[in-house]
Amino acid sequence: MNPRLLARLELLAADREVVLLEAVRRSQEALRQGAVHRGLLAEYRERLAGSWQHGAAVSVGQARRAGQFAQASFGAEAQVEAAARQAGQHLAAAMEGLGQVQLRRRGLRREIEKCRLAAEREAEAAEAQALPWRNRRDVK
Repeated sequence: MNPRLLARLELLAADREVVLLEAVRRSQEALRQGAVHRGLLAEYRERLAGSWQHGAAVSVGQARRAGQFAQASFGAEAQVEAAARQAGQHLAAAMEGLGQVQLRRRGLRREIEKCRLAAEREAEAAEAQALPWRNRRDVK
């Protein structure tokens, strides 16, 4: 294969690898944020529950709002979990793609090295043929 074509393919694979690495980073960050959000929701629900479970006097309006928040927080937690599942799927796909791209890049680099070595051998052979004493017919 043409060495310039191989170099171009390797460059394109490197660009793809950068894109996939960024996708991995984003997915990991989404998973990390999901864990933080779940923790915040659970902590706030515990504080709400603890405020009246330990004998504190709570007005009906506060209790109603706390109950509404608790119900909404369960819905929010389900959304956070769904987003985390989706981020996990994206992470798995990005990791798989990254592995394939890295394998492809290694293969392209091997091919580039083979082309470079072949070009060196050809250059050495041409240089050896160009030596003045090699072209003389009277030397035996």
